[in-house]
Formats: sequence, structure tokens, C-alpha cells
Amino acid sequence: MKSVTIATWNMKSIAPKLWGANGSEDLWRWAEENIGADIYVFTEAKIPKLGVPTGWQAIYEKGGVGPRRPWGTVIASKRVDIRKLDLPKNVADDDEFEEPHQATTLVVEAAIGGEPWATVIGAYGLMLDAKSGFAEIERILWKTLDALAASEIPVVVAGDFNLHPNDVRPLFAELNMTDVLSVKGDFPVRIDGVNGTRVWTHRNTDNPGAAIQELDFIFVTDELTTDLLAVRAGIEDFSTAFEVSDHAPVLSTFRLR
Repeated sequence: MKSVTIATWNMKSIAPKLWGANGSEDLWRWAEENIGADIYVFTEAKIPKLGVPTGWQAIYEKGGVGPRRPWGTVIASKRVDIRKLDLPKNVADDDEFEEPHQATTLVVEAAIGGEPWATVIGAYGLMLDAKSGFAEIERILWKTLDALAASEIPVVVAGDFNLHPNDVRPLFAELNMTDVLSVKGDFPVRIDGVNGTRVWTHRNTDNPGAAIQELDFIFVTDELTTDLLAVRAGIEDFSTAFEVSDHAPVLSTFRLR
């Protein structure tokens, strides 16, 4: 392998629009055929009824986000070995520390050719009583801090944060992490987008005037910014995504040293 690709996609498998009883299987197949990543962070995802598809590895929390939300965050891989990491908690020793909700945030180590490549955090901005990802973002940041303290390799945080670019990017900048679209620099802010939106990754309704939102991100530490080769994102690059979900993927390709 000369490069590795990582993608994040909200499957909306809790309520797929086109799929029936085999919806999860078809969504995983769509990802394989249309995204083609080595590592996937799936949010609002479910494991297919027949189990993890042949040829895939997957790490997830069984049971989802409570009995009424039988989905969670899944980190899956086709060509890269992944293993779940149990990190020391609250390394900052802060009295306000809180764990993320079950199945919204996972941490794995991704290894290539037997060598660790990156710590990958899959995150979902769970909305409880609030109407945005602000309900969960602080817990995601706590988990990221713990990963940064424990990891001697680059760190990637990817997922659906349910927050707009102008809300979430400054928070990760404080951790010295940058979103991949900013690294490439050729994704200008859309004048018809919401709060700093550059690519359309979320359509909140099926109406013609649906808000153009960017809620899905991949953040990386400095070591990976120089290895970033390409970014594909939003409905602009994945034109059929809104036929199967209300989200479009974000995908980034990194050079392997």
C-alpha cells in the first residue's frame, strides 16, 4: 500500500429511505461500491442482520444508543487491521470530565503491515434534548484529549458532529487538529450554505429548499497534514448519496511513509 483512505458517512440506517429488511446490508454495499475507503467511520449505523460482511473487520458497541436507538458508531475496515483501544480516562484530571454516551464514540488503532498508523476516533454528535451536537461535543473532546495524551502515533477524529464548520472547527483547533478540507484549501465557503459550509454533507429535509449544511468532518493532527493527498466530500463528489441517506460522505487519502 502506498496510500490509505479514511471516510466518514452517516448511514441513517435507523430509517433508510429505499431499503427494506436487508437495508443494512445494502447500505454497507453502497459504501463499498461508492466510497471505496480502507477505513470507515459509520455513524447512525447498524451491523447487518447476518453479521459483519465477508472481508470486513468492524468494531462497534452492541445495543446502540439505548433501546429506542438501535444504532451506533461503527469503525470498519477492508484492508487495514483495527483493534479497539481502551484509553486511560480523564488524563487532564478535570472535575467536569464526562464519558461520551455509549456507542457514539469509539477509539481504535489502525495498523498497516503490522505497524501502527493512526489512532482513529469515530464520533457522533448525539442530540438529546438539545437540537444540535453541542449536547455531546464536550464529551467527544474529552475522549480526544485522552487519545492525544495516550497516543504516540497520529490521531484522526471523524464523524457526524451535528455542528456546522464555524462551530466545531475552532474547538478542534484548540487541540491542534485541523479538518482535512481546510488542509487542501480548495473548498471555499458556499454563499448558499449554513455557518461556514463548504460542501453539502447533510440535507435536513427532502424539500427543494433544504438547508445546505456541512456536519461531517475528518480532523487530523499535524503529522498527517503533510501526508494528505486528496479529499472528496459532500454531494458534490458523491452524487447519489442523498438517494440512500440524508448525509454524504467525507473521504481523505494519505500518503504512507
